[in-house]
Amino acid sequence: MALVIRKNISTFPKQRGREISETLDRIIEEYYLQKNYGDSIISSYLSILIAQMVRNYRVDDHNIGKNLSKRQIIVIEILKDINDNYATVKLSDEAVKYGYNKNYLSNIFKSIVEDTFSNIVNKQRIINAHILLDTTALPVTEVMKKVGIKNKTFFYRKYEERYKASPGKKR
Repeated sequence: MALVIRKNISTFPKQRGREISETLDRIIEEYYLQKNYGDSIISSYLSILIAQMVRNYRVDDHNIGKNLSKRQIIVIEILKDINDNYATVKLSDEAVKYGYNKNYLSNIFKSIVEDTFSNIVNKQRIINAHILLDTTALPVTEVMKKVGIKNKTFFYRKYEERYKASPGKKR
């Protein structure tokens, strides 16, 4: 699997590809070593990997964007916005930013990503909440505020779905 992924990293310029490759190596290492808290570390690295790929994937880089449709380019930009502003990003704001009707943009997003805008935003929020819970001593309610989730029941349900444990138990 790693070899196939590494071949595709050539899409990124050398320096960018090395950063992504190093993160992949860390994920693979954690997976095979099976150390304590390995799942949490892998989950965090996956979040980092996605952020690195989104940050370093330049649509305007020379040959990369040539085969992408306008819709795909917009979705990539929206994914960047989600990554950078997960706590406050809204579909209505994205629609205004890119000059589309909110419902139409939602349909474009879902057709390309194969998931809804709100599901992707909530996944990003839960991943970042998990990182905060693992790396800080902030109370759960403060972590919820930082990632942009207001409903405690919703937060606990989504967190438990993803990590198979309550946020309090992860501490």
